[in-house]
Amino acid sequence: MTRWEAYEYCNAMGRKLAQPRNQAENTFYGAYGRDFYRRILDVNIVGNKTNKQFVEKQIKDTKFWIGISDDELEGFWQYDDGSPVSDQFSAWAVAQPDNGGNGLGAKPENCGVIELREYNWNDVECEEKLHFFCA
Repeated sequence: MTRWEAYEYCNAMGRKLAQPRNQAENTFYGAYGRDFYRRILDVNIVGNKTNKQFVEKQIKDTKFWIGISDDELEGFWQYDDGSPVSDQFSAWAVAQPDNGGNGLGAKPENCGVIELREYNWNDVECEEKLHFFCA
């Protein structure tokens, strides 16, 4: 789902997108995402080392939506409840957020994800179709 579809889905269930506010929560969501994705990919893979390496690479390249964005004001990252990320815990990857590098023709990257490689955050286009956590 897109970021806003995921947001609405969680809200309809009386939940919200995961909003990691400290290292323990961030690690929990990252580890949960890895385990979830590993189970999906492992369904048809038994004992093949090449395929297991492929699975691990796929897992590390996977992103999940989290409840942060700078959609209201560029550069001002906030949780979905309106509290600023800058006053809370953050786990931005090196040189992130970068709004797509602000390159010519680049689409804005206003929505936050947790990357399963090292549980770092990144900004991406809100229209990407990704997995998500409702908390």
